[in-house]
Amino acid sequence: MLLSRAAESWPDAARWTPLVQRMQRAGVRTVADVVFGDAARLAERGGCSLQDAAALQAAATAGSCPPAVGASELKAAERRARPLTTGIARIDDMLDGGLRAGEIVELAGVAASGKTQMCHLITAATVGARSDTTVVFVDSGGSFSAGRVLSMLTSSATLRPLLRCDLDPHEALSRIQHVRCFSVFAAVGFLESVLGSWGTAAAAAGTAAAQRAPPARPSLIIVDSVGQLLSPIVGQGGFATMGTFAELLIEIARALMIPVVASALAVNTSVSAGFQDTQPDSQEPPGNQPAAADLVPSTAGSRETMTKPALGAMWDAVPTFRLFFTQAHDDGRAALYRVYDHDAAASAAIAEQLALTMAGPAGDPVRVVRNHVELLDGPSKQRLGERCDLFVSGTEVLCSSSRRT
Repeated sequence: MLLSRAAESWPDAARWTPLVQRMQRAGVRTVADVVFGDAARLAERGGCSLQDAAALQAAATAGSCPPAVGASELKAAERRARPLTTGIARIDDMLDGGLRAGEIVELAGVAASGKTQMCHLITAATVGARSDTTVVFVDSGGSFSAGRVLSMLTSSATLRPLLRCDLDPHEALSRIQHVRCFSVFAAVGFLESVLGSWGTAAAAAGTAAAQRAPPARPSLIIVDSVGQLLSPIVGQGGFATMGTFAELLIEIARALMIPVVASALAVNTSVSAGFQDTQPDSQEPPGNQPAAADLVPSTAGSRETMTKPALGAMWDAVPTFRLFFTQAHDDGRAALYRVYDHDAAASAAIAEQLALTMAGPAGDPVRVVRNHVELLDGPSKQRLGERCDLFVSGTEVLCSSSRRT
């Protein structure tokens, strides 16, 4: 590396600038020339004292060698690199092992399809499975419920095999930081404080920003919901703000090496294999309806996906994975996105609503509703279309057998 460029990152860089310039004029141009050179020879060529030349060598050596890392730090880094579980083994498999560091997972779908409940389950699984994890839950709609997370930690059949045997549910709750941000500008300010608290030392002790910054490196950040933050500004020329917010989420995920989960309403036209659009929209003018010869059926094992996020194409490239949630009684695609199933009978069977009633702790009926979860986007295009069913109640999420469309 060039000596002048390396010196810019040294502590007290201004001190070394004159000496580095003299060294360069004398032909000492790289860090290797300084580190492996003779101190007396460097002093002669740079016109400085032997002590200054030795100090320059020490600074170049310290700046070019990575700091020593202890066994405890390596172990902590290894634990941070392990994927976090969502609490549902099938969804972990759809995400190639779980929530991985540096990745953004979007829970997209129609309203009341289980996205917020999934965020609560992920939160409970993260703080309940390990004692060194913390979760930052950015709440834009007042949907977070500590009582719901506590119920999952104490009575969830799904989480029971994942939780630590010595778990203290109230201690686990203390490792969740709930942050209410009802505007995208408040969310950006808080997320910048999260990033800044790990980029530099927190010198703003006592200020509002410092008080809101998390006390420890978060293991996971959840934003529920991105749509509520960004939708008010999308139609008002707020694309620059959306870009700033998206870049900030990506930078946090990569710089802190943690996963980020974001929920949002989505309008994705998703065409699974095995059906074709042979029923033109009757509301369109006759001239706009496709001819029968132009309709190409999909082949077995293939999938055609035309993505049209509710937040626009700018947001489309942000998530690493996109899981699409729909209600079982109405899969949402035919109504919202003009997708027609080839097998109407099979479509009706899949879209059949399931409502179970069982006795709660106090004998009250508990409604359990079935939702569909589909892998709509991800690095492996061969896996798109993998699905599972979730049975969701107020305090529980269960997964049924999976299938692929």
